[in-house]
Amino acid sequence: MKEILIEIVDKLFWFLTPYNRGELLFQLHYWGFIGLTGATLLYGQKHHVAYYLGFLMTVLILFYQYNGCLLTQLERHYRQVDETIVDGFLRIIGIPVSKDSRISITLGGLILIFIIMILLYVRL
Repeated sequence: MKEILIEIVDKLFWFLTPYNRGELLFQLHYWGFIGLTGATLLYGQKHHVAYYLGFLMTVLILFYQYNGCLLTQLERHYRQVDETIVDGFLRIIGIPVSKDSRISITLGGLILIFIIMILLYVRL
C-alpha cells in the first residue's frame, strides 16, 4: 500500500523535490487533521459527526494494520527525517520523544477525540 501511495504522490507532485513533497504531506497531515476536527466540532451536524466517527475508526484500523500512520510513513520516506506531527506536542508537555510515547499520545488523542465526538453525536 505504501508503495502505491508513493507512486501516486510522485505523479501528482512531480514538480516538487522529494523533501518538499514530504513537507507538503506533513503540513496537509497536520492542518488537515486540525481543520477537520475543528470544523466538525464547531459546525458539524449529526451526520457530519457520524462521518467523522467513521473516519476515525478507519484511521485506527489503518494505524494497527500498517503499524503506524500511513501519512507519517510517507512523510518520513520523502523528508528522511524521523519526526511526526505529535512530536511538537510531546515536547510542549515535556514527554521524551520515542516510538512508544508517539504511539501512546496518538492513540490516546484519537480515543479522546472519539469519545468527544460520540458525546457530541448523542447530544445533537
